Amino acid sequence: MQIALVIAPLTAIRRSLVQQLSNRNYVTFEARSGIEGVRLAIKEQPKLVFIDINQPDMSGLETLQQIRIKDNDAHIIMLGSDENDTAVKRALSLNASFFKTPMDFSQLDAVIKNKPASISDEGSENTHLNIMIIMRLANMRFTIKKALNEYAAEITELESGTDAFTNLHMRNYTALFYQEDNPYMPIEDFLEKFNALNKKTIIIAVGQNLQPNRLHQLSMLGVSHFLTTPFTADAVKTIMHKIRDVTAK
Repeated sequence: MQIALVIAPLTAIRRSLVQQLSNRNYVTFEARSGIEGVRLAIKEQPKLVFIDINQPDMSGLETLQQIRIKDNDAHIIMLGSDENDTAVKRALSLNASFFKTPMDFSQLDAVIKNKPASISDEGSENTHLNIMIIMRLANMRFTIKKALNEYAAEITELESGTDAFTNLHMRNYTALFYQEDNPYMPIEDFLEKFNALNKKTIIIAVGQNLQPNRLHQLSMLGVSHFLTTPFTADAVKTIMHKIRDVTAK
């Protein structure tokens, strides 16, 4: 039996999706709010969940995050009118799909079928690298992403370490680039919280004029590599070659 859940404040959206999913042999539950939806998700354990990005209580993004904590394998599809919306982009970075409203149900089967790779799919030898970039400056993120093009890497980019932990709970990341002087969350605070997760992610600190005592301090906190600013794409590639050699063993 296939179980689905639709979380949307508008009755018309809920009912039309319930009907479409019923036609596809899903047993479908519906919720009018994020809080109600999370409760139903925990109780019924659906493997297909539709979430309207706009919710009356907790946001659609918060709803997604709460469900992901309980079930990382569910296929979550966000409903919204603009795929370029900031909240939608964050949802997509959390392994959600997107279905545009007003809904074109001729596209529904394709959206359901195209489930993003999840943490449970990451054990195969052909899995590409998962990289997280946490830094405030867009030009630094761009240079790192440019260098990673040849590695078929899946990249999650954030400005603040505070926003990273939902992703880190959900997925195993190969490497993580962190801006050493990030104003939103000091690297020491981030590493303290990160180390409690017991992840094997390789940490690269990115900073300017890193002195020997600072390098030693960060090494003791778990930083494996350092990237001095300003840096080039080739400098990033040098570090990535080392990381790839280590993870291939």
